Amino acid sequence: MMKKVLITMAAVLILASCTGPKYVTSEPTYNNTVDEVVAAIEEQGYTFTAKKHNRRNERRHPVSHMEGDNTYSDWMPNDLINLDTYCFVDGNGNTMQLEVQYRLGVNHQCGAIYYSEVQTVGCSTSNPEHYESLCGDRSPIHLLDTIHKDMTVKP
Repeated sequence: MMKKVLITMAAVLILASCTGPKYVTSEPTYNNTVDEVVAAIEEQGYTFTAKKHNRRNERRHPVSHMEGDNTYSDWMPNDLINLDTYCFVDGNGNTMQLEVQYRLGVNHQCGAIYYSEVQTVGCSTSNPEHYESLCGDRSPIHLLDTIHKDMTVKP
């Protein structure tokens, strides 16, 4: 009897953890954090020059299909991944690029756009002496990696 109760409780806990709320970042918080990062880079003598935006499908989930006696696998596309590249230049012609990857979603309860899985995926400078202050472990770009999740959505 006790074993059945424990198994039932474990099943309930597993199901509850799978259907719980997802913590994400609201659009205003994301934009404010990007503005903070850009301002911190500009304080180091660089000027924001351009932003490039790309989207790609990440395909992860295998799907099996059956046609008669034959079975074959295919990949189902996932959500789109967004990649923004921010470009900067200083007075000496040195350049800096920052790449940020994220997924966009819409909270269907209120219609608000949200950002999830935000991460810095690339940072480069043409002047190696500036790398540590612009891209290193204590640089302002890591504000994006630790961005505040201020919104909950249902998965």
